[in-house]
Amino acid sequence: CSLTDWRGENAARSGGLGTNWFAIVGKETIMKNFSVSMLLVAILAMAAYVKADNFLPASSFLVAFTSVLWIFAIPQDCIPLVANTGVNNAGGFQTVGEVCIRTEEVDGVFGTVFDYSVIEGFSIVRAYSGVHRNCQQKVIFPYQRSQRIWPSSAVTQFVGFDEYDCPADFQDGCCNRRNCFSPKLRVVRDGVAGFVPLNAFPPNDPSGPFGCRTINGLRRCLTELRCLNPVG
Repeated sequence: CSLTDWRGENAARSGGLGTNWFAIVGKETIMKNFSVSMLLVAILAMAAYVKADNFLPASSFLVAFTSVLWIFAIPQDCIPLVANTGVNNAGGFQTVGEVCIRTEEVDGVFGTVFDYSVIEGFSIVRAYSGVHRNCQQKVIFPYQRSQRIWPSSAVTQFVGFDEYDCPADFQDGCCNRRNCFSPKLRVVRDGVAGFVPLNAFPPNDPSGPFGCRTINGLRRCLTELRCLNPVG
């Protein structure tokens, strides 16, 4: 029996398995290469987005849409704020309040509203709010708003979309991309003289519904700014 005959007999016994197997492997290789190529394209696009040289205010892109809103992985727009109160749960961290995020036009300026509130027993003495195109921006002090206040249970801050920039070479700018917002409170415990104010941040959970992570000791949240219904 020749080598050719042996191959033919085995191919016949297997119903052409060898040919089919190579076809399957070939398809898998093609799909794998395609996935890798798409990943590389996405990485290069993100690198270009992050390292862009020309910028315009975010607001200049938003006027092209009739609806702009922050999109979270769960259907709510309020994020818990935790502080290290020393309470013996969750490593000493306790939920002391929340911040609710929404887009709104205020006095003719479109932007992000930060509605802060704290639970009974705590008061806000300072609030910080910031919005940027990504969390690599302003890593030392990422806040457009920083306000000392008389001890209060609630405070609202506003950051306009004209207060941060987006790459001018991208058609939709910061639209339909993950943008970075940074909420922070300083809180005190009511009725405790000399109580040192505590920092209150969203929980550190990069894979969670609000994409909040610690960068340079600060909590920053990375989630999509969804722009819908193009004008015209």
